[in-house]
Amino acid sequence: MARNLLRLPRPPYPAFIVVGQVDHRFCRDSEADGKSSNLVKENSTATVVNTILEDLNVLTRKSNNVTSGDLVTSSNILTDIAGHVAGNTDALSSSQIEIFGSLCNNLLDDSNGRNWEQLKQKDSSSLTSLVKAVTDYSKSFTNALNSEFSKTIQKQNLVIQLGKIQSTDIVIPDRTKALESWILDSINQISMNRKYFDGLPITGYSSVFYRNISKLLPESLKSHTSYKYDVNSIIADFSVEPTPTKMEYHVEVKFQHISEDYSNPFCGFLDFNMPGYPNGVWSTVGSRVVESTYTYTICEYNHTTNFAILMSPGKTPRSHSFPLSVISAVGCSISILCLTVTIIIHYILWRHVRSDRSKILINLCVALITSYILFLAGVTKTSNKVVCTAIAITLHYLFLLDFALMLAEGIQVAIMVVIIFRTKSILQWLLPLCYIIPAVIVSISAGVTKLEGYGNSQFCWLTIESKLIWAFVAPALFVVVTNIIILIIMIYKIMTTRGLAAKTLKEKSKAGIKSICVIFPLFGITWILGAFSGFFICLFHCFLNKQVRQGYAHYQRRRKASQLLESKSFSSSDFPTRRTRDNTEYTTENRQWSDEDEILKGRNHHANTFYTQSKFYNPTFAHY
Repeated sequence: MARNLLRLPRPPYPAFIVVGQVDHRFCRDSEADGKSSNLVKENSTATVVNTILEDLNVLTRKSNNVTSGDLVTSSNILTDIAGHVAGNTDALSSSQIEIFGSLCNNLLDDSNGRNWEQLKQKDSSSLTSLVKAVTDYSKSFTNALNSEFSKTIQKQNLVIQLGKIQSTDIVIPDRTKALESWILDSINQISMNRKYFDGLPITGYSSVFYRNISKLLPESLKSHTSYKYDVNSIIADFSVEPTPTKMEYHVEVKFQHISEDYSNPFCGFLDFNMPGYPNGVWSTVGSRVVESTYTYTICEYNHTTNFAILMSPGKTPRSHSFPLSVISAVGCSISILCLTVTIIIHYILWRHVRSDRSKILINLCVALITSYILFLAGVTKTSNKVVCTAIAITLHYLFLLDFALMLAEGIQVAIMVVIIFRTKSILQWLLPLCYIIPAVIVSISAGVTKLEGYGNSQFCWLTIESKLIWAFVAPALFVVVTNIIILIIMIYKIMTTRGLAAKTLKEKSKAGIKSICVIFPLFGITWILGAFSGFFICLFHCFLNKQVRQGYAHYQRRRKASQLLESKSFSSSDFPTRRTRDNTEYTTENRQWSDEDEILKGRNHHANTFYTQSKFYNPTFAHY
């Protein structure tokens, strides 16, 4: 076939140059659904173009075993034809668009897929040139008309729709007509509201949907990110003439995803004019995602060209996402329940457990409950971009607040362990900083990124691809590392106290392990256990906390005493005696501490309530 192609006139075709007087009278097109349309009368120039297209149409049929060289030659010829008719409307004819569509359909046949792939690997720009030629030719054909009309050329591999309208919305494709199943059964659609070209006498548009070239176009993405992206939709070309003077995201394109095993959609377009990219390059400038689900993405553009959806490969299959979502929901629910129990217990026993550490603990429980509830209710609300962004920003702040309070807990412990006789509380400035610093981090992150990276098609959270995730990971790692250092210092101090110096290794280990268990859930380290961290906070700071258990026992005795007072009549002399006896029993019980409690639980020095409640105070430290 290549030998036959060489017989065709080579560019620049002589017939295109030698053009006589052009008759600009237009004729009626009976194939345009009964609507009038004016085309240039056929003349010598149009005849030559028709002949070239007809010959190419025959030579590129599937039965002729088209080679990669034939594809290159054909693309070059179509490029020259499109360039010529752009400035010479006399080279167009009423039937020419049909021949042009048939020729492009031949070149894009699946049987030529391997040849196109080979050309792509050789860094050839042939397919990009073909796509650009179709765009330019379709626009030229539309511009040659001066009255309302609509025409659709539908083929197995592409559907071309063009026309001119007045005061009417543009919706493509026109599904009222018989179309190829691959476009009729899909949800792919281009739309533009008529308000954007109101006042114009007439508006022309042209569009092309390509069925099978998504994997054959260049994979380069003009972006700062190093992540890989694939085209995960059909290619949709759209242009409108005259172009509105102000294009502020007026073109809406709905893309059906080719595969659901992708994530993080970008609304892209093929930039033919980027220096250094002879094959074209995908760009996201002037585009934004409006809505995205597993099956489709809706984009808005402020310009016209060849559009597509770019997505990063790899996503948890939907068959796996349901069990994972159930696990997350169960884990968060358990944590919310346990944290609520912790707050209730501390509220009831507050007179017995009140301390700076308890205040930090309550703040942390409230922050964790709020973040878990918002996570469960909003992390998958991706249908509305604005709402999803707001949820992602709020979650960013709440999770940073959680870690800030964990750091406050670590600082509080470090002060108790290292500075034995400190009497002044630091809570009045430590707690406000826990709320202010996360707000500063979130504000800076949102301002620098202009909210890009807050939420994607899967979750309303920070996206990995935008690197915004480090605005959470970096502070969290800082908290975890700092608290691990504090934990090591605390264990060292415990093991070197005089109280444990004479103990056996087994006794030391037992006391050390119990000490770690008490503070471990609050140091941010249990974050690796995910949503179950609330369970460990409740376990070690309520049910296994001896101070809480003793306070509860005293609370129960007081409650029983009150019930007895209501049910029996006591003399005025008996009640003080019973009350004194209850207090004596509580005081005696409080003195019966185990070895590890002697290490972790403070004693009253100079009537200092701050240290009375501290489980980390050790009198032995005063000797260092």
